[in-house]
Amino acid sequence: MSPSHTRVPARRAIDRFVEAWDAVVVESPDRQNAAALVLLTGEGATVATHSLLHSLRARLVADNTELAPHALIEPGRAYHAGPVTMLYEDITEDLARTMPAGTGRLTFPSYRLLRDIVAGEEPAESGLGRARAVRRAVYAEHLRRTGRGRLREQLREQASGWAQPVKFLVELWMDWLAEPWYGYRIGRRMLRARNRNWYATWARQLRGTPVRDFFASVQDLAPGGRDADSEVVEQVLLRALLSDLDNALRHRVLSPWRRRRVTRFVLFVEDAGPADRRPPDAPPGDPEGAYLRRFLAEYLVAAEELRSRSTLVVGCVQREFAAELEVAAQADFEAAAGELQSRMRSRSGPVALAVPVRPEAEVAEWSARDHRKIMPRFFRWGPVAGLTLRCLTVAAVGAALIGGGYFTGVLPFTGMCPSGQFGNPYGAGCLGLSDGTGPQRFEGMPKEFDRLFGKIAENNRAADNNSKGRDAAVVRTVVYFGPMTAGFATDPELGGSLPELRGVALAQHDININEAKNNNKVVQLKVLLANTGPGFKGAERVAEEVVKRAKKDEGVVGVIGFGQSQPGTYDAMKVFDEASIPMIGTSATADDMQDQSNQYYQLAPTNDREARIMTAFLRYQPIIQSSNGTMSPAQNAIVMSDPEDNYSSNLAEDFTRAFGKSRIASIKYTPSRDGKSLTDQANQVCEKLTADPNTAVVWASRARELKAFLDKYRDTTCDGKVTVLGGDDVTNSLLGDNKSIIANNIGLSLYHVTLALPKLTHTNKAREFVNKYNAYYRHEADNDEMLQDSHSALGWDAMAALSHAIGKSYSDSGDKNFGKSTVSKSLNGDFQGAEVQGVTGIIDFSGDSRVPTNKPMYVLHDTGSLLHGTDGKSKNAPVEVLKCGIFGAGSQNLSRWGPELKYRCPVDPG
Repeated sequence: MSPSHTRVPARRAIDRFVEAWDAVVVESPDRQNAAALVLLTGEGATVATHSLLHSLRARLVADNTELAPHALIEPGRAYHAGPVTMLYEDITEDLARTMPAGTGRLTFPSYRLLRDIVAGEEPAESGLGRARAVRRAVYAEHLRRTGRGRLREQLREQASGWAQPVKFLVELWMDWLAEPWYGYRIGRRMLRARNRNWYATWARQLRGTPVRDFFASVQDLAPGGRDADSEVVEQVLLRALLSDLDNALRHRVLSPWRRRRVTRFVLFVEDAGPADRRPPDAPPGDPEGAYLRRFLAEYLVAAEELRSRSTLVVGCVQREFAAELEVAAQADFEAAAGELQSRMRSRSGPVALAVPVRPEAEVAEWSARDHRKIMPRFFRWGPVAGLTLRCLTVAAVGAALIGGGYFTGVLPFTGMCPSGQFGNPYGAGCLGLSDGTGPQRFEGMPKEFDRLFGKIAENNRAADNNSKGRDAAVVRTVVYFGPMTAGFATDPELGGSLPELRGVALAQHDININEAKNNNKVVQLKVLLANTGPGFKGAERVAEEVVKRAKKDEGVVGVIGFGQSQPGTYDAMKVFDEASIPMIGTSATADDMQDQSNQYYQLAPTNDREARIMTAFLRYQPIIQSSNGTMSPAQNAIVMSDPEDNYSSNLAEDFTRAFGKSRIASIKYTPSRDGKSLTDQANQVCEKLTADPNTAVVWASRARELKAFLDKYRDTTCDGKVTVLGGDDVTNSLLGDNKSIIANNIGLSLYHVTLALPKLTHTNKAREFVNKYNAYYRHEADNDEMLQDSHSALGWDAMAALSHAIGKSYSDSGDKNFGKSTVSKSLNGDFQGAEVQGVTGIIDFSGDSRVPTNKPMYVLHDTGSLLHGTDGKSKNAPVEVLKCGIFGAGSQNLSRWGPELKYRCPVDPG
């Protein structure tokens, strides 16, 4: 023991630990960051751990008055023998019974819904009929529980004339409309409602496919269903319970009962130890202990997935089980108190720690004493008085704001989202539609977008001006669909929207100028900006706004963008497909993008082609440095991917198939879980590279995770030395504030795929694009950097392709009233052969896949070397090491690559 460390007496240490535990219990909901699991561990007899647990529980009750809601899970209850819902029924009953006075009643809507499904009778029907039978049974139970079915019975007993019309309407509603409406509301709540859509994520992770219909999915959990296994049912019930408890602590403006909920929900697990520690009356094998241990293990997983914050679980276990759960063991009560206090301030997922209960004699003696109770917040007023005061205060403040605004000319609520926009349910700012003008710009948008929006607004005004007068032009609107709000302009969550929009704005300016010079075919283009939010999370609702606008304005003829293969992207594509609006995708590459709609056309190559390019590169390009300094190709690969991300899992599967499964070590992880996961992955990669240095890491995941992974990898014993080959999404991590990724990782050798290199592509169209880009954005500080990114060229090509179809529709129809249907027909039939030359290659949608064949692709090596841009500043200069594809007029179309073109380029089938 070091001289600077003084051992704290056991009793004082226990006092400090319990004080820290109290602070977790009474932490107000607005400050809660994470759920917590505290395991009381001991050896031999369980007297001390049980005594401490019951002492903690006693702190929650004072003079038969509940101070915090809590539940006790005892090993004597036969959870293993009864129905799977028994444990959760006991928990919900205890929590409801121990709610402090004046805090309202717990309802557990999600839990009771799923409990009714998993504990109901097995449906006799199959297929769609089975889903309807489940919905019908759940609705019947809902009517029984709420008593809403009694109105029909009461009306049936009425024979008077006035009751007949009401009776008819009630019968009509109950027999035909009520159940489908109930099913719609439940589906919306469980799949889309903010803070309650956990089921969609869980079911997608379980089955690997997105959930479109709640009852079609949940029927598999009903008796006789394919997922009616007890462990799967336990998973869904636990998540439903945690979701309900989290929602129960969310305040509502006019609910004084919710405001009085100021503590966490506490669950006590009395004994989840192994067989040698079961109570004397426990049956052989201790199945209940196994059941409770499974509950504790699943609690950690569920709390992390849901980002749950409302619960604190205390359990009695043996040290070996705590080690199995990878719960950090503390040295003593003093260390546990400090760890609990510090970690509860973080936002890194559930806090779990194991507390050794020793010396047991002193712990038992401490537990036997009387202790003070927890001190939750005290309320002077009762719930009804509090509600009355709150209503009066709101009315007075509202009257003062409106009156003051009337006399000063400054009205309140001006910070609300403008027409066509709505509040971002996934963060700050507004989502929806904008024409680029000042009043319509998105709140929460990085400042770098402001100048760009100004250019688009100016182009839109010019198009409107050209539509007036005797030689009036025809004006049509193109929608750019992508994320535009994030913490900073080059946030990887934006998926390259900033450079892509630069290409769109430049193309709009160029097309309108050229069209104005052509007196025979004058079609001016306006751009409507549709902000989907980071990761396309709000894409479906924004797509619905676009469709509403298109119904009012026949000038909306197409949508471009769709830069990421996200679930929200797919949902939005289906909305556009139903409205028959043609779409052109820019940088999304997942193989199933074209499967979402026949109205969708894609500029970027598919993941299948990208994987074959990456395979050819790894097989032949010397990128691994040996100890003697020689370079050689990688013999093996470690593939990093996210199984919950469609782009990532699809690219990993395609690469594994192309490179050979026997030469690949696959590491899958979920980025939404905290940094601990990336630490584990970094250590795994280091171990594998140490065992086999002739291995490259293939980064098939998103760009936003690469920097975080490398930060963790630098702390391993490999000292950051690694060779990485990334997919095309990695380009999003190499712009602006992210480009330090090279400088900060000295041992990193980074290669990555890119979809365009305008400055290094020697076609006539690429040269034209570079010259016009430099002229249009000559005053922008990051001109060269954005031009170097592939998204700018893809934005230009998307506008060029849609403009070609629009012009063809107009010239063929000779009708100024042409619309989206004729543009769609033109896209489907007018892109034969090499008719349209783009910056990124030939734009040819004549194939069945609606993706150009043998689209150019590159592999770059980011070395950290510098070049000087047009502004005189040093720029990061990637080195081109592979180039393959059909580039078009003015350049050799490359079918081979490497030194002396000795290696064959992968060729698309057909």
